[in-house]
Amino acid sequence: MAIIRNRAAYIVAAKATPFQVREAPYPSPLPHEIVIKARAVAINPVDWKLQYLAIFNLKYPHILGEDVAGDVVEVGSAVDTIKVGDRVSAYAEGIPTRDPRNGAFQLYVAVSALMAIKIPASLSFTAASVIPLGAATAAAGLFQETYLHLPLPVPNATAPIDYVLLVWGGSSSVGSNAIQLAVASGARVATTASARNFGYAKGLGAEWVFDYNSPKVVDEIIAAVKKADVRVGGVYDAIGGDAVIEACVDIVNTVGTHEATIATVDPGRNTVLDGIFRLWFTVAASDIGKNGVGRAIFHDFLPKALETGQFLPKPDAWVVAEGLEGIQKGVDENRKGVSAKKVVVTL
Repeated sequence: MAIIRNRAAYIVAAKATPFQVREAPYPSPLPHEIVIKARAVAINPVDWKLQYLAIFNLKYPHILGEDVAGDVVEVGSAVDTIKVGDRVSAYAEGIPTRDPRNGAFQLYVAVSALMAIKIPASLSFTAASVIPLGAATAAAGLFQETYLHLPLPVPNATAPIDYVLLVWGGSSSVGSNAIQLAVASGARVATTASARNFGYAKGLGAEWVFDYNSPKVVDEIIAAVKKADVRVGGVYDAIGGDAVIEACVDIVNTVGTHEATIATVDPGRNTVLDGIFRLWFTVAASDIGKNGVGRAIFHDFLPKALETGQFLPKPDAWVVAEGLEGIQKGVDENRKGVSAKKVVVTL
């Protein structure tokens, strides 16, 4: 193979800004990995939290970034599901592996083949880049046995199940994916969003949408569930923090089933809540690569569902810059806060 020159946007020290763009080693694949020539990367809140708050202990210099879409240029010796030339969108696991080879903010990225989604020719790399981390995080909470444990979705063959899921934060990246995956599994979905995003959430398949800005949102959800004569089987909290967890606990304690569980992206500071008899679990996207959930979602469901339109790449991509030099702008735009869209930098 000819020598390929790689470049990356490095974070060179804890809380260092801006990213430093410079030469980087080409990430030759391990047996289970593929190498992607990056065409677009999406930005996630964890990126600015890592840069500005240093929320994890990393060895510097490091390469951040979790969402990448592009062309496969090399495959590891054990990979038989993906080939050179395939168009893919992938979850880059540079944070859980602590390996800069696996960070998305570079021209060539090594990722686990299990965490790569083959995308149809009709889907742009820009649009596809918004999917992986959101889908992986949603799937980790929805389908793993020790979490909500919903039935795995099957392309174009959804059978309704007697289950109502509440997704808190339906217009977020994780929430948008959670709604669609839960609907594909057969569940009925209620969600929260700002009033301007009600149509967006309904378009993803939510049956009920509530304004999280309402001071009575918990009472409104409880009243609607009682009126529908159903019980909440579980909650996916895509926002996190003390206030949201407490709201979710109030809901499942009032109108939840006896088995109702809460999956959350961030439990806040709470370790014990008065009167709680439910369990909740903090979701980690990388967990689905350790069991059958990753293959079921990334290989069996999403490629076909994206092709038929059963699953949509949401939130919509918002391109704010081009090139590795634009990564800092992308991270800063995400830090300002976004809703029903996802910051993307094309490469």
